Amino acid sequence: MIQLMIVEDEPLIRNGLLHHMPWRKLGIDSIRTAANANDALQISNTFQPDIILSDIRMPGISGIELCSQFHRRFPNSQIIFISGYSDKEYLMAAIHLGAVSYIEKPVSIAELSDAVRKATRCLHRLNQQETSCLHTLLCADAKERADALQVFPQWQQQKNLRNDKTFRVGIMKLQAKGCSTAGLAETCQTALQLQFPNQHLHFTADLAGPTSMFVLLSGSSSLHFNREKQWPEICETLLRLAGKNSPCFLGIGKSVSKLELLSDSLQSAESAVLALSYKGWNAFAFYDEPQSEWKAELPEATRSAFFKQLLCGKQEDVQKRLVQFFYKLTEDHTILNFNIKNLYYQLDCEILRAEQQYACRKDTIPQLSGSFLDRVQTLKEMHQYLSGRIQTFYAEKGEREKRNSAIQTVLNYLHTRPDDQAISIQMLAQMVYLTPTYLSNIFKKQTGMTIGQYLTKIRIEKAMEYMADPKLKLYQIASMVGYEDANYFGKLFKKQTGMLPSEYREMVS
Repeated sequence: MIQLMIVEDEPLIRNGLLHHMPWRKLGIDSIRTAANANDALQISNTFQPDIILSDIRMPGISGIELCSQFHRRFPNSQIIFISGYSDKEYLMAAIHLGAVSYIEKPVSIAELSDAVRKATRCLHRLNQQETSCLHTLLCADAKERADALQVFPQWQQQKNLRNDKTFRVGIMKLQAKGCSTAGLAETCQTALQLQFPNQHLHFTADLAGPTSMFVLLSGSSSLHFNREKQWPEICETLLRLAGKNSPCFLGIGKSVSKLELLSDSLQSAESAVLALSYKGWNAFAFYDEPQSEWKAELPEATRSAFFKQLLCGKQEDVQKRLVQFFYKLTEDHTILNFNIKNLYYQLDCEILRAEQQYACRKDTIPQLSGSFLDRVQTLKEMHQYLSGRIQTFYAEKGEREKRNSAIQTVLNYLHTRPDDQAISIQMLAQMVYLTPTYLSNIFKKQTGMTIGQYLTKIRIEKAMEYMADPKLKLYQIASMVGYEDANYFGKLFKKQTGMLPSEYREMVS
């Protein structure tokens, strides 16, 4: 986010510059105007300009003197002078201040556009230099760090850090990959300037990895803000701006008084960022907050009790037990280490064992995969995963029990009423409140036969029992097992047994 200030005492020129320049196309995000230097200085208390477009001759404080003050307050700012006078003295003063351009009135839109593009390129280059140096100071070995500090004073002449006396390193973790610091430093710097106009806070950021970045907060005075009020406001602002596209977490290191000690602040920030485990995303932590580690293994008795509760207990009770364990871990500020991940993995194994008991699943590999264990970063994610597994298990368990009950009802009816000639899939489905298609599918899945095949099997077996009674005629037996047509019964009997009913009766008599 690049901010520009127009300082011009002539209203016609000031408004013309404001409304007739293609500022958006030139990369300018926000513009403020001032009629004189005093107004500009007042506005700069809440609006930090990256580019100053200023007239030179104005009533009161001149543009040269104004930009000298701006240059001391905002060393990164780029200056463009406009003037109706071609004066060698003014030109030399502009060169001394490092002005990007000196444009004579009447102002050419093309010439001013080129000057603004040059200023934005300078701003981007300075930001890249700043982040590159920050990465060196934080991550290089002792010799490289010493070399960087040797050249740092030259780089520092154009930086806010030249007067800073206090520094804090932070680590920003993002849940999604592909984080970027593009524009972040400027955006956060502006937001902090507005939030704490009298504190002269400075912000720098640099990538630390695919899902993390280093941040550096510095100031000309102590950063020992109120721990309960001001620091939370700073952290919440940074989280809001850095986490627009992904949940994030900020770990704040200790305050140090020298750039040479930034690595100490970084080390404490690395400790602070571990609090992501129990605080979760979109939160922050300081380096000195207490933390604990889970070192115990899951007792076999606890695993067995969990398994038995899955089989015999209610889902509400199992979930309640899991929630209590999760709350204990978070209240104890427990870090998500290998032991915690292994504990949840073992509980997932017990869920798998319960699923196999109910034949909900046939595979023997727990669903808690290595890829998930590698990328999970919070206790809440672990808890939500296992809670979802439990919910799925009970849903499948309930569905299976419902299916078993329906199948058992159908089987009982088929065994007790094989004589019912009105038996049909539609009738049986209505009996158990299922659709005919669904009933047919689950029946075949459980018995290996269609309902028609199973009914035929029962009827033939029942007919074979009746044939042991010589008093019963074959047509009577056919009717007793649900066949009104004795000839059809005879053909079906032979198809199932390989012999006619009469042949079978003779064999068993």
